Amino acid sequence: MTPTLRRQLSTLFQNDSRTLPTQKSSKLLSLPFELRTLIFSVCLSNHTIHLFLYSPFNRLKWHHPSSSDDQPPILPLLLSCRQIYIETTPLLYTTNRIKFTLPLTISSQCLNRLLPPHRGPQIRDLWFQWHVQLTPKKDSPEHEEWRKVWEALAEFKGLRRLWVDIVPIWADRWAEEMC
Repeated sequence: MTPTLRRQLSTLFQNDSRTLPTQKSSKLLSLPFELRTLIFSVCLSNHTIHLFLYSPFNRLKWHHPSSSDDQPPILPLLLSCRQIYIETTPLLYTTNRIKFTLPLTISSQCLNRLLPPHRGPQIRDLWFQWHVQLTPKKDSPEHEEWRKVWEALAEFKGLRRLWVDIVPIWADRWAEEMC
């Protein structure tokens, strides 16, 4: 989109009298911040959030694994409006387990896409599965990736619990052959 077209569209929407009501009309957002924080804490805490990145060029996909009534999905609340997203995102990272799988190749790039470095200090509980080829040989590209991933994780200063499943590639093949 060209800058001129972007300006024209922006002006068009600013002058449109049919715009949606402002966020201030929300009864939830009219509550005091402290009370909203308590409500969001009850709704968004103690979940496991699964992150998926099938290709470093695709968009990030994530879901809350439970579809039961006792744990309703949390994504709709986060996407309801910008203010709620801004207020709840730190809570999302500090009070939930983040779970994902790192593919064999370009692991450090995937890690940065799944968990941007600016979120590192907020993450408290991290669990991931990492598919690797045997132990990486020193001075190999695999060893460099191995080092980059651990350096990135060392920057997660708020991390309290880390669970890493290192899965050798041959283990998948061996399990398939046994079935």
